[in-house]
Amino acid sequence: MGFDGISHLGDRKPVYSVSCSMGSSLMASAGGDGVVMLWDLRTEAEGLCLSGHRGWLHDVAFSPDGRLVASAGYDGTVKLWDTASGTERATLSGHCKAARCVVFSPDGKRLASGGVDRTVVIWDLVKGEQLLELAGYNHGITSLAYSPDGSQLAVAAGGRSVSILDAHTGGVLFSPVDRGRRITAIVYSPDGELLAAGTRDGRVRLLDPQDGRLRLLIDGHDGGITDLAFRPDGKRLAASCSEGAVKIWNLGGRY
Repeated sequence: MGFDGISHLGDRKPVYSVSCSMGSSLMASAGGDGVVMLWDLRTEAEGLCLSGHRGWLHDVAFSPDGRLVASAGYDGTVKLWDTASGTERATLSGHCKAARCVVFSPDGKRLASGGVDRTVVIWDLVKGEQLLELAGYNHGITSLAYSPDGSQLAVAAGGRSVSILDAHTGGVLFSPVDRGRRITAIVYSPDGELLAAGTRDGRVRLLDPQDGRLRLLIDGHDGGITDLAFRPDGKRLAASCSEGAVKIWNLGGRY
């Protein structure tokens, strides 16, 4: 099945991350120009320009209610922005090198950030303070994902395994080891029954997040996986890759 591009929302420098709000029609983009751009997908109009980082941005994510957007920057900081006014709400400084990825907990009360410094920091957004710092990873953090019920936090640290953590204590529940290439993207299915992990060898592995067992191996990309997203009903999985393509996989009943 092919898809035609219906619009082009221009950015002036390379775009490294996009995120769509579940609570509004907003989309955020961030990249080489060091700013977060907010777009209204109903009108395709460029909205607020959120600036304050030094250097480019690696990741951007909306809070579950869409009122905040978080940005992870090369300057090592994570910033929180008010999506209505564009006001900078907070600067979270917990990484000594570039912050690479951010993800909100499902209830919006916590934020996890991962950095090139090989650490994961979990922030309490209610109190506005650092809650946990998780170190000891062998590589920089490449991707983070909360389970839908908020009980687990999955961490991909540039190696060949994913660490499944207790999201409240930071304790490691288990780390399923993979013999493939470096893991570059992870995401939970909407029902929490699967954890998808994409790797540099162009494969996507669907794992059981309770024991790490491989449920399904998807092999069909010529380039490394760059991002993953489930359809809300969990029956399809979109995977983007370095070959410049996005493939959509029908998962109905296959696992």
